[in-house]
This record gives sequence, C-alpha cells and structure tokens, in this order.
Amino acid sequence: MSAMGNQTDAKKAEGLISLAKLSLSFNYAPEAIGYLELAQSYVPEIESNPEFMALMGAAEALSWKQKEAYQIFSNASLNDIGEIPYWKAYTLAKLDDWQQAAKILPNDASVVADYSDDVKIPFGLTLAEIALREGNLEKAKKFLDLLELLRPHMELAYASAYDYLTGELERQTKKPEDAKDIWKKLSEGQDDLYRAKSRFALTMMQLDSKEITQDKAVDNLESLRYAWRGDDLEVSINYNLAKIYLMKNEPVKALTLMQLAHTLNPSSEQGKKIDQDMHDTFKSLFTPEKIKNIPPVDVLILYNEFASLLPAGAEGEVITRQLAERMATADLLPRASALLKKQLDDGLKGLEGANVAIRLATLQNMDMKPDDALASLDRAENLLKGLPSQDVLAKQEEIGLLRAKSYSLKGKPDDAFAALALLPQDDTSLKLRADIAWRGKKWQDAADSLEQLVQNQNITLTRPLSDDQADLLLNWAVALYLADNRYVLANLRERYSDAMAATTKAKKFDVVTRPRQSSLLADRETINSIIDETNIFKDFLTSFKTSDPASKPAVIQPPSNGNVTNPNPANVPEALRNVPGLKTDEVLGD
Repeated sequence: MSAMGNQTDAKKAEGLISLAKLSLSFNYAPEAIGYLELAQSYVPEIESNPEFMALMGAAEALSWKQKEAYQIFSNASLNDIGEIPYWKAYTLAKLDDWQQAAKILPNDASVVADYSDDVKIPFGLTLAEIALREGNLEKAKKFLDLLELLRPHMELAYASAYDYLTGELERQTKKPEDAKDIWKKLSEGQDDLYRAKSRFALTMMQLDSKEITQDKAVDNLESLRYAWRGDDLEVSINYNLAKIYLMKNEPVKALTLMQLAHTLNPSSEQGKKIDQDMHDTFKSLFTPEKIKNIPPVDVLILYNEFASLLPAGAEGEVITRQLAERMATADLLPRASALLKKQLDDGLKGLEGANVAIRLATLQNMDMKPDDALASLDRAENLLKGLPSQDVLAKQEEIGLLRAKSYSLKGKPDDAFAALALLPQDDTSLKLRADIAWRGKKWQDAADSLEQLVQNQNITLTRPLSDDQADLLLNWAVALYLADNRYVLANLRERYSDAMAATTKAKKFDVVTRPRQSSLLADRETINSIIDETNIFKDFLTSFKTSDPASKPAVIQPPSNGNVTNPNPANVPEALRNVPGLKTDEVLGD
C-alpha cells in the first residue's frame, strides 16, 4: 500500500487485487470487496476479466450478498473456471435452493482442500450439508473428512455445525444411536442455533421411532418455536409441528402454522412446497370422509380463515357444498342454506344448479322455512328446463316429495296430498303421506298409510321381527290409537303381540294396544315416551343421502329440546309437530 503512490494505475490495480486475495484467504470478505472496487476504479476495463469476476463473486458470497454473487457466477465467461460450480452451489444453498445446489455440486472435493482454513471451514460445511440434504452420503463424507483434522481448532459455531452434520451422516447411514448421542450433546451445548437444531432433529427421530408420543413431540416443538427465529430452521419447526397437528386432527392449528411457515420464506423451494401442501391439505380436509370428523366450528374457521386456499371454479364449489353438508349435520341450518343459496345466486346453472336448489330446499324444510323451500323448488324446476328428459324425470320425484313436505309444514295437507298424488306410491311416498296426515290430525289416513307400509314389509311371524319392523308396527298402533280405531287396534294386538313380545318395543306395544278399560294412569309416562320417540318419517329423512350430497336432497331433523309442546322437537314424530291443540290427554283419554 505504501509503495503504490508512484505506481501506474495498472500496477496499483495489480497490487490491490493481491491485497484482495490476501483478505479473502482470511475470510475478510468485505475488505476484499473494498480492494477490488478500488482496483476497478483505477482500471475500469478489469471488470470483465474472468479472474477478477470470480474473486468478486467469492467475496460477495462470503459477505452474504448471495444474489449479487450468483449473478456474477452465472456469467458465461466463467464457465471454464473449475471452481465456479462449487461457488455456485454454495451460493444457491445460502439462497435456500438446496435442490438446485445439489445438481450443480461436483463429486470431487479436492478443490476445497487447497483453500485456506478460514475459507475451507465455512465453505466445506455448506457443501457437506448440500450433499446430505440430497442424500449423497459418499460426497458428504468427502467434505466432512477434509474438515475432520480442523475440528479441534474450529470456533464454536463451526464446531457445532460440523458435529451436527456428522450426526446427520450417522442417521442416514442407519446408525441412529450414534446420531442421538451426538445430537444430545449438542442439545445441551452453548451454541443457540445448533442446540435448537439438535433438539428438533432428536424430536423428529424419536417421534418417527415411537419413542415419544405426538403430544410430547408437540410440547418439544412448541417450545422450540421460540428458541430460534428467522431462518429455514424456524420454517422447518413450524412446518413439522403443523404436520403433527394434522395427525392429531387439529387442522386449524395445522394450517395456521403452515401459513406462518410459508410467509417466513415464500419464494424458497421449501416455501413453495409448503404452499402446495397447504392447498392440498385444505382440499383433503373437505372430503366427505374427513370433514365429518372435524368439529363444525373448526370447519367454519378453516373455510373463513383460509379462503385464499379455496380452489377456483367447480372444485371450489364442491368444497363449499361439503361445508354446507357439515353445517347441516351440526344443525347450523341457516349457515348451510346461505352457502348453497350464494352458489345459486352466483349463477350456478343446469343439472348441477338444480341439484343444489333441491338440496337447498331440503335444508330450508329442515329449518322449518317451507316458503323458502317452495321458492327453491321453483328455481330447481326452472333450471331443469331444456335439459335431457332423463335428467328431468330423475329429479321430478325428489321435487314432488319436497314440495309435499313444504305444504305439510305450511299446514296445507290437501295441497301436500295433491303433490303426492302425482308421484309413484312407493314406501317413501307412503311415509310422507302418513306424516302429512298425522300433522293434519287425519289420524285414520295416517293409519291407512302405515298399514300399507306394514303390508309391503311382508312380515313373516315365523321369523323374529327386525328393529325397523317393530318400529313400524308400533307407529301403526299409535296412529290407530289416535284415530280411536279400536277394532283394527285389537286385531293388530292379536296378530302381532307374540312377535312384538320378543322385541325391545314389547312394553310400549302392550300399553298402546291394550283395551281402554285396562288403561292405568301409570301408563301416561309410557304413552308420552312413545310419542316422543316415534319417528314415522325416519327412513325418509335418510333415503336421499348419497356419497354426493349435492346430487339428492337429504332431510335432517332440527335439534330437539325434549319438550312435546314445542313446535319443533326432533324426538316427536314429524306428524305430531305443530298439531294445534294436541294434548297428552287426547292421546290417553276416552
């Protein structure tokens, strides 16, 4: 430096480049950059010299200016310099692109052996980690072997890194106990980064080998979230903790942590992987087999808080309908209806639109809103116009049944019967007819429909009654009791009492069918329980449920409060709801 005053600009530049090399050999990278920039100020054209560019790239890389370094190393004029692939791999690793770094890194480690120790140690450790992340154990061992003799003289951070990578090599070479021994020591060491890394690695190993429970792993990782912040380790901790929460069926926590992990480094390869995993996880959570196991409140949170993960188009619409189904099964009927109505309002057309409108009408009937249901059914019929006749015919019966149900809820039994008259008189229609008759206090009509249902069962008294058959006979008996049809009720008792005696409904059947003069006041509670528990419409309520909830309407009872006088109790037969003036004494008394 002292001799440069009287030298030419070219000589000054040459001397400054020598000083840059000297600084770089001691890993004084920022100083090296200063010398190189000063040399360039004396001889500007040196900027395009390959050796100068390579030195500047190395200095930038060791100064943590990775983007600038990678831009330099990507210059085609450096392709003939054998060391450049090593430095490009090093730079890509520091940019968290480990996969690309592994593709570039050569197998030969001898180039690094010639570097000074101050450069060889950080450089070699990073190259070893690249190889380990790739799973190339032979290459990783070459770089670690170069550093083995230097291990006793390393600074704490580098020594901890060397030990950690050695543990990872042991783990990948199927020596888990050796890896654990190394990591346990590090987990109690003085270096904050590798203490956290080792605890994290130990937790994941122990969870994988079932040495610890998922709950213990969660405790460990939750504490580690605050032990180290700000790089890919924090990303990995949050991401792996999220996956454990998924295994524990806690999807809200899982996606929250995935989102946090992604935002820490969204442009990295790991960040892109997490983003894809978030989208895949969100979609999988709304499949029928999974959504039924998630609490309704959590399902709503997932849908509202992570709306950005909802796929566009038809796929997103299917997920929305799955959410509506989950809300319906949890008795959150207004929310479920609002989701389906929005899809229709947004312009859903054709057969798919008709299916959604029919399902919406079902939910509205469940929510005791028959006027809304009738409007939805009109909408469904309009959407079916112009479609192939086979599609229209397949939906007409569903629409007719739901229209009859709506009229029944509105207290218009004649309109309901008129709607049913247009449909095939199968078991579903008969059950609905019984329900409508009973709701309209047409007790004998209800009994007649139930009698036809019993006849369709082809009950053989030489075989035990099924639970459904026993329920049906008891329902018929209740209808006859309410209709005061003592003659048929007596015949029913005579024909089926022995068969019913072998069922769980024996006592109730006996109470309902016994002669009136034998009725005791003590039987009031039994009669009341029959009214509460009988559900004539039970089969109809599930008859339209399919694997595709949008394809057919399903009816689900509103929640019960157990009060017979309440207009909407789920445990009262459909036909007994909203019957004006129905009292217990009407059921019991002469």
